[in-house]
Amino acid sequence: MGTIFHSEYGEQGVYRTDSAQIPAESENRKMKFPVVIRHRSEKAKIYGKTPAYPFYRLAYKAAGQRHVRSFKTYSEARREGDHVVRDLAQGSQAAALTTGQAANALTALELLQGFRQQTGHNISLERAVADYVEAARQLNGRPWRKPSRGVCPPLPPSNAKASQEPSRNFARRGNQRPWRGQASVRR
Repeated sequence: MGTIFHSEYGEQGVYRTDSAQIPAESENRKMKFPVVIRHRSEKAKIYGKTPAYPFYRLAYKAAGQRHVRSFKTYSEARREGDHVVRDLAQGSQAAALTTGQAANALTALELLQGFRQQTGHNISLERAVADYVEAARQLNGRPWRKPSRGVCPPLPPSNAKASQEPSRNFARRGNQRPWRGQASVRR
């Protein structure tokens, strides 16, 4: 007996086994949606594709609000759903942030890090925002970037004649008000 070559028998074709040609069971099975993902007391739902919206949607509640995110594949939605419910079960509120809010928070933290490196003062993000909000309340809508102009309006130019006129008029009327350190004299 020797080695058998397919060319000897005139067989040509694909050299795969039959088991490789059988599709996986999960491909034949139709999934029922919504799929609920649970971890401890937290849960998220994955909604299937629809003709009107051809994406898988992951829905969950964080910080009292419902959040919905879209994914092209079920596996991406499932992976993110598992991650979100575990984070929420551990008490993390990061899942409550939108992408833009998370980017803003990271930018603010980078700015505070630069401030700490320049000045040596370590300020938390919460403290920085609280101080900013308090200062904005005190400025009453005036621009924050120029507080000296908004808080202390510029003084008019000094004119000696104009500044002496009111005191002369006051003295001519006979109204004499005691200055500090002087006793009040009644007539």
